Amino acid sequence: MYKIRTCPFHAIRGASLLLFLWLTIGLAHGQTAEPWLTWDEFAEEFLGRGDEDISDDTYEMLEELASNPLNINTASREQLLDLPFLSEAIADSILSYRERVGGFASKGELMFVSGTDYAIRRYLSLFIKVEPLQLEPVGLKEKLLSGRTEIEGRIDVPFYRREGDRNFNPGEKLHDNNRVFLGQPVGGILRYRYRWRRNLRYGLTLQHDRGEPFAARGNIPFDYTSAYFWSRSNDERTDIIFGDYRLSWGQGLVMGHRFMNSFGTILDAPRRTGSIFAPHTSGEENNFMRGGAILWRVGSWRLAGFASYRTLDARIDGDTVRSLLTTGLHRTDVEIQRKDAVGMFVAGAHAELGGRGWDIGMGTFFGHYSKPVSPEPRKYSKYYFRGDNLAAFSLHWNIRRSRHWAFAGEAAADAKLHLAVTNTIYFRPHQELTLTLQHRNISPRFVAPFGATFQEASRVSNEHGIMLGVRYVGLRRLALRAYADAFYFPKPTYYCNKSSRGLELLAEGTYEPSSRVSLLFRYKMKTRQRNVTGRNIIDYTYRHRWRMQGGWKSEKLDIYATLDATLAGRQTDADKWGRLVALRCTWRPAPTWQAKAFAALFYTDAYDAAVYAYEPRLLHSFGTSAFYYHGMRLVALGECKITPALTLSASAGWTKYFNVSTTGQGADMISTSSRPSLSVQLRYVNH
Repeated sequence: MYKIRTCPFHAIRGASLLLFLWLTIGLAHGQTAEPWLTWDEFAEEFLGRGDEDISDDTYEMLEELASNPLNINTASREQLLDLPFLSEAIADSILSYRERVGGFASKGELMFVSGTDYAIRRYLSLFIKVEPLQLEPVGLKEKLLSGRTEIEGRIDVPFYRREGDRNFNPGEKLHDNNRVFLGQPVGGILRYRYRWRRNLRYGLTLQHDRGEPFAARGNIPFDYTSAYFWSRSNDERTDIIFGDYRLSWGQGLVMGHRFMNSFGTILDAPRRTGSIFAPHTSGEENNFMRGGAILWRVGSWRLAGFASYRTLDARIDGDTVRSLLTTGLHRTDVEIQRKDAVGMFVAGAHAELGGRGWDIGMGTFFGHYSKPVSPEPRKYSKYYFRGDNLAAFSLHWNIRRSRHWAFAGEAAADAKLHLAVTNTIYFRPHQELTLTLQHRNISPRFVAPFGATFQEASRVSNEHGIMLGVRYVGLRRLALRAYADAFYFPKPTYYCNKSSRGLELLAEGTYEPSSRVSLLFRYKMKTRQRNVTGRNIIDYTYRHRWRMQGGWKSEKLDIYATLDATLAGRQTDADKWGRLVALRCTWRPAPTWQAKAFAALFYTDAYDAAVYAYEPRLLHSFGTSAFYYHGMRLVALGECKITPALTLSASAGWTKYFNVSTTGQGADMISTSSRPSLSVQLRYVNH
């Protein structure tokens, strides 16, 4: 007999005392100084609002921007708007101030830019630099060879084995085997990046996942190869891209933006509605185009055309695609058979016209699969795309009235005229306060495989929702953010065979009483209806997450203490708790080297109650980890500049489980409670 209970809300006791003592020590040593921000602080604070929602691609793209700060004296409006926390109004204010005074002399001048509050200036300090204008003409040879060059190599070595890291048993066949990895349990990546000012970029990425064959089974020698070439004319009227690239426009209904899948990012800045065409620079093996694109700027017009052809991993049944795969893993014979199983051609165009305080645009694409797509019939897949041809069209708009309010939206239709619409209103009655209202109504039959908007579902389809958010930056060095999002799925989903609804809440506060001390509190709750196994009923599942963090930093030492707790459950089941206490330190004894350390103890009742923490990792390595079961995690990282251009880094990690000795399943099962690993990275940058 099932007993239905209401969703409980619990508090974490004892956390406040620990952080209070920590901050008291920090305040006693605090000094007044110019604020500064490290990548670790930004990643934990900004990206940590949706730990489980942030993709490797998003993380790496932001890390790439932080590693190559924009020269604020030459940055274009488009480049500034690549920063997810920067609104169009503030980007315009920066450009207006730069034109008025002839350029920035220091980052401190951001205080004089209208609309920039302390929180925005703090984030900007990580992504910009101040250098004088360089207007002298240069030749093609200098453009191609005299810019900034980055070469990076990394190897990842686990000192434990998965079930698939074994030899074939006697009589075991290779063909159709999904239990044995065909490569060594070592991963790695090679990157080459070149950029000349803001006019030229090209690069190459070679990536090898653990267990994938090296220089075998079609890999020459790596499993994943990505390259790009991007050029902008001297008059900045034309952009050309060849190779791998990403694109988006509007609010993401048809072509989505990587920051448009987390409501946390919408609180800091109204998202732009114009088009974005940029190189694909990360190691993410999905969600990009491969081909070419061109963008023209003619007066107030921006006109673009693009084409792409790439092969996709898929599970094939005869000559029919049953599902498209996005893991990027090709380790077993079965996984390799599914590699590049179907081709996809995409072509389209986009145009937009903008004036002072407004812009409007439209875009369209046509796509063709080399094999028909037909997912297996399920209740949740009834309205999934079926066929080999698809198309979509959208109209988007953005109206801005000074810095006080903006209205942005997009309406889209697919090839069968199934509709989707989203609108966002931003109101800023005072420089310290911003209110956001977002509404979306997306048909269950709407097909947009490249879409990514502000949504709760995993794809742009089958959703009605409304979100209200608020951001307050009033008292000195205090920032408050909160939102409530109510959503409704009118048709069955993967988790629920009926129409269902849910609610997500977030409240966050960050405060820096001095330049050395910081405090963060975050609460996030999500509840939604799901099937009850074995019964033809649905109930509410829920997950509450709390985080409290105190930090103290000096010129040579940073220390952060974190308490994280999760309460997960459902109306027909018992509550499950997850708890974590973590300490993260960075020590910079000399300009040529630094060391980082991370230690965490975690205790969770089940996988659903996982806790999250940001841990330091090597450059271009995803940094937020999920912890479950009972155990501890230790990380030590060292970085040394051998020469001004050459840096050697190494990271050692160790996870120890106390209550389980086996995790995972199938070929990924690990039958040991201890998980040591080592990563080594060598990086060359000619400054």
